[in-house]
Amino acid sequence: MKFFKEELSYVIDRCKSDRDATGAVEQVKIANIDSNKNPDLERVKEVNSRTSNVLMDLTDEEFSKLIKESKSHSPSPRKEDFSKFRDFGSINHCFYTLHNILDVMNFKVDRGERAKRSALYDIEHSKYASACDIFVTEDKRLLSRAKIIFEFMKIKTRVGTKEQFFSGAM
Repeated sequence: MKFFKEELSYVIDRCKSDRDATGAVEQVKIANIDSNKNPDLERVKEVNSRTSNVLMDLTDEEFSKLIKESKSHSPSPRKEDFSKFRDFGSINHCFYTLHNILDVMNFKVDRGERAKRSALYDIEHSKYASACDIFVTEDKRLLSRAKIIFEFMKIKTRVGTKEQFFSGAM
């Protein structure tokens, strides 16, 4: 079993050095979520409301449109390419792109100011978890998003709650 552990001092240094950039990204993310009223995406919202994996059920055209709408710097506009990327730089872009797409789709989006800011940390947690065998979280929104993204990217990391982990249900 592989675990990913990041030293606290490294996390603090990274947060201090990226404080301005993190704040700017948070503001863009908040603006994107709050202004998400595109009528062209009604079919996408319909997919969101009735499917188990909203990313897999998108057409290539819808996926490409969502990448543009999410204002992401995607490594590729093609769905099938996302399961092929395995280098850290591409994984990083994939996770940010897919989380942003889920935001545009209003999939498990928290509306509170603090929750919007924590979304960046959720992306980082799920990205690093992709290198592990198991990802345990009590955050139901993150749990749902991680499962969908890992399945979409064909990442074998098992995702579950603390209870599922200790009961052996994962």
